Amino acid sequence: MLTHTAERENGKEPDLGADYVTLGAGLKARGSQNASLSFDSVETLSGGSAAITAGQYYRDSSGVDLPAAGTACLGFPDIKVNNASSRSEADPGLLASLLGEAGKTAAVTGNEDGFRHPVRLAPLIVCGPKGVVGLGRVAGLTLPAPMEPGGLRTDMLSLASQSRLLLNRSDLLVIDTGDTGRAGREGANMADAALKAARAAALKRADAFAAAAAGWLDLDSSLLVVVSPGAPMENRLKGDYATPFIAAGKGFGKGLLTSSSTRRPGYVNNVDFLPTVMDFFGKGVPSSVVGSSMATAGAAPGSKGTMAYLQSLDRQYTVTRTAKWPVVLGFLIGMGIFLLLALASIPRFSRRVMSEQWRSRIAGALRPVSIVLLAAPVSFLLVSAFSYSNWVFPLLFCSLYTLVVGLGAYFLTRGRDGVNPAARVCLFSAAVMSVDLLFGGRLLIFPLLGSSAQDGARFFGQSNAIAGLMIAYALWGVAGLGEKAVKRGPARWAVLVALAFIAFIVGFGSLGANFGAFIAAAATGVIFFFGTTEKGFRGWRVPAIVLGTAAATVAMVAIDGLFVHTHAGHALAAGSGQDISLVGRKLAILFGQIKSILFLAILMIVVVVAFALWMKRPGSMWRERWKTDTAWTAGLFAILLGSIVALVFNDTGIAMMGSMVMVTVPVLVYHFTEPLKESP
Repeated sequence: MLTHTAERENGKEPDLGADYVTLGAGLKARGSQNASLSFDSVETLSGGSAAITAGQYYRDSSGVDLPAAGTACLGFPDIKVNNASSRSEADPGLLASLLGEAGKTAAVTGNEDGFRHPVRLAPLIVCGPKGVVGLGRVAGLTLPAPMEPGGLRTDMLSLASQSRLLLNRSDLLVIDTGDTGRAGREGANMADAALKAARAAALKRADAFAAAAAGWLDLDSSLLVVVSPGAPMENRLKGDYATPFIAAGKGFGKGLLTSSSTRRPGYVNNVDFLPTVMDFFGKGVPSSVVGSSMATAGAAPGSKGTMAYLQSLDRQYTVTRTAKWPVVLGFLIGMGIFLLLALASIPRFSRRVMSEQWRSRIAGALRPVSIVLLAAPVSFLLVSAFSYSNWVFPLLFCSLYTLVVGLGAYFLTRGRDGVNPAARVCLFSAAVMSVDLLFGGRLLIFPLLGSSAQDGARFFGQSNAIAGLMIAYALWGVAGLGEKAVKRGPARWAVLVALAFIAFIVGFGSLGANFGAFIAAAATGVIFFFGTTEKGFRGWRVPAIVLGTAAATVAMVAIDGLFVHTHAGHALAAGSGQDISLVGRKLAILFGQIKSILFLAILMIVVVVAFALWMKRPGSMWRERWKTDTAWTAGLFAILLGSIVALVFNDTGIAMMGSMVMVTVPVLVYHFTEPLKESP
């Protein structure tokens, strides 16, 4: 299972229970510092003459009586506050509310208490909107164990007895076996050997308990789910948020799990838990829920067995993150040097430091280099087709692919009329990405390019960084076809259809499934289309761009809702009445994302906005270029405005803007150095 929460998934965030909240909300959610403070109604909160039970405390603080056999999630008000800024992102307590509406009863038992403080996160899964689980027993289920993590160990006999008692009184029972959670939480305070032994023993006890629980149920009519809501800290520090998820019983057979959220055998999301539970009870879920009901996908693909297949996925997931930095960082460093040389060859600057001959030589050398760099980003996806054990293979593969495709396109078209090599590379790259999406997006599982450790483990298909690549490649490929293709006759409408197709596969739920990227792609395509007209953006054309993008968005929501019903349409529909909070939430995520690269992010945003304003300023050099090189100039303007739209309509829009700029820079340099090489 892939865990997705609204917390900053950097591996260093504290354990705030967001993963448990997400299971009960069906959406990304935030936790709180007090998330683990759940207590049984009769449990004493303080000693001495001031002794007060959790039930009394809850009644005094809320004015509502807590059921005598219930459990109070005292940290739940803080969780509600932390998620109140965006109704479309989280709805803590939703699972309990839906179960209540369906006439079903939920219960919880077990804990992950340490010697120093209580840790009761499991109630958050079935906690109602008022912070109450009607049936619960989370205290008194541990034994002293000085050699175990946290100094305690779950009393499995007491837990089993309590579980069977609650199982007879409830329709849904959440059981926390506790020991594995304690091992993950207290591991930093133990020696590696002791932690490894404690974890193995905890897993053995959990396996035995799960086997016993299966014997209590009639699996022809019941469902047993074994889930680890959150990854251990040591895995999170490596960027690994994958955890086990097992389902057995009604509706499930042997094989790998999947869902329409992932459409990958062996992968499900934690937000798929709520729809699966409600589907088991024959009930639907609100449109705000982004997950999908899980199902059995069958045997592992290829010749590998199920466990071998899952182990290879997990191993490759880890290796990909290890390989990301040497490969992509090396490319970005090369791109930085390339950009500095390109700026140095601008006549206004170069005349002061070098001769015209040297400027011409540098400019001429930059042309093939620009095509090579233009071919590189798509190689970061193609390498996903292979398995590798370290960063050496992806580095060699990406380098070789980049050189072969880039230099091949440059020298094969050198001195020939027709489509220039930059456009050829862009068209080829966009075609590769489109074909991959049409056949299931296999190249998106382990991409080297992305802003997060989870870019390949998101709702499939495209992450924002990859969607930005596809938009930029498609736009520059079309712009490079020449003036005739984009300005006159049927070819002009064919160009519009091609850009609409790219936008469709980026946003459609069964293909790209990136709705924010669809809006950016639609806006970019419409801006380019009107930018290539003789009258440009005068008159009714500016509002037509806005209305055209809005109409395309409405159409995509309708198509998604009618034929696919994925998270893309859900998210937009759920946010339709919460526009202000939705925008505020996205801005908060955006600023949180760029904090680590704040200077570069602000610089890129300022440069892009300033460039776009410069291109439309009366009297600038671009006035003439709109007439003499309409297709290329309109393409640049569309990319600039489209990247700004991407920034606004995506939580991590800086990644999409960055990838669009990354493709545009080599195209820009190639275009401006071309005349210098032909007539120094």
